[in-house]
Amino acid sequence: MATGIAIKKIHLGRKAGNYIIELEYKHPVEIYMGYAPLQLFRFSDLPHDIKRFFNEEIGFFIINPQKPTEEFKGLRDGESVGIGRNYPGRFDSIRLDGNVSPAHVRITRKGNRIEIKDLNSALGTTVFVTSDTPVKIIESEHEEKVNKAQEQEAQLEAAKEKLRSSL
Repeated sequence: MATGIAIKKIHLGRKAGNYIIELEYKHPVEIYMGYAPLQLFRFSDLPHDIKRFFNEEIGFFIINPQKPTEEFKGLRDGESVGIGRNYPGRFDSIRLDGNVSPAHVRITRKGNRIEIKDLNSALGTTVFVTSDTPVKIIESEHEEKVNKAQEQEAQLEAAKEKLRSSL
């Protein structure tokens, strides 16, 4: 994290309502899956002593801070990566401990914006960003489905009422 800048902490997961957050990248981001840490860096923000291990053209990287040159994943624009013990498509180079759910979190890059979604993990996901990082909380998929079902039900009732009045 950037030194000398205030940090904000965002919880995702069951207890937090399974929120998805979207943030505009300004500084490195720390992501904890339960107690397992990962960090998200733009190439230009990587520590100088490890930059030679990374391809600048990829742009962003998710790294294990305990083994940054061995356990990392590039995140190209438009790419999404799932992380967890058994998540299909997860990057195998990061060895995750027992605190991480089989399907724990999904991280998606959209240009300079990063979307982080907890996948209903047991211990949740905690994200640390600098206080100047714009963060948008997006409704959970469950809430979106409930809202859509309610809208469809209201439309159906309106159509029934219109039919009744025309008879």
